[in-house]
Amino acid sequence: MKAKNFIIVGAGILIFVIFLIWLVVGSKSETANIQWETSFLAPEEIAHDFGKISMSDGKVSYEFIVKNQAQTPTKIKRVYTSCMCTQAEFILGWKTFGPFGMLGHSIIPSINQLIEAGEKFIIKVTFDPAAHGPAGLGEMKRQVYIEEEGVKDPLILNISAFVQP
Repeated sequence: MKAKNFIIVGAGILIFVIFLIWLVVGSKSETANIQWETSFLAPEEIAHDFGKISMSDGKVSYEFIVKNQAQTPTKIKRVYTSCMCTQAEFILGWKTFGPFGMLGHSIIPSINQLIEAGEKFIIKVTFDPAAHGPAGLGEMKRQVYIEEEGVKDPLILNISAFVQP
């Protein structure tokens, strides 16, 4: 009887270990998790400086043009900003998605838009110099992040300004 129980317990443990190995390694598709180090998205410029802007003059905007320079389509997953004072819109043809804000401070829905090889899109960035009140005077630097499917790190676009009263 002891030998039979030993075999049953041993078989159970072996099945459990095999299941854990399958769960951790075997269930993941190799091709589904490929992460490229760099993006094929090519912005015409990666930074824009608004220069000196007045808090009392209101929001300022700038449009970055980005091209998919790959030979194949790519998918934009989501767009978000580094601060609540900055919003970004994703514009593809006649479609506009957003505005999108800061990750963690609002829900950032997935865009999941396919960008064909050679196709361009616009990221419209709007900065509100009054968003931080008097504490927001002086030099300001913010970022917009563009997540692309299959790419490890997001593309980062930068804006800057010197905020005055």
